[in-house]
Amino acid sequence: RRLHVHLWDLHDELTAMKRLPRGMDKTQVASAKSSLDTVVTLWDEASSAHDKGDLVVAVSKATDAKPVIDSLMTALAIPAGAM
Repeated sequence: RRLHVHLWDLHDELTAMKRLPRGMDKTQVASAKSSLDTVVTLWDEASSAHDKGDLVVAVSKATDAKPVIDSLMTALAIPAGAM
């Protein structure tokens, strides 16, 4: 599965919850959603560049996405290697 599909699944789970996970408030969920939007945009741009054979741009976009993904995983308490 593509990374952003997995992240959207997590987003949907958070949105569907009647109660927020312990230790999270609405602001944190909103921040996670914003980070997710950024990751999806960067990842789609990286994939598009890769498909066009522009590996320099693809690697650059993927590299830009990495810290956002790491931050999002930390915020959602997702262990490294879970994706």
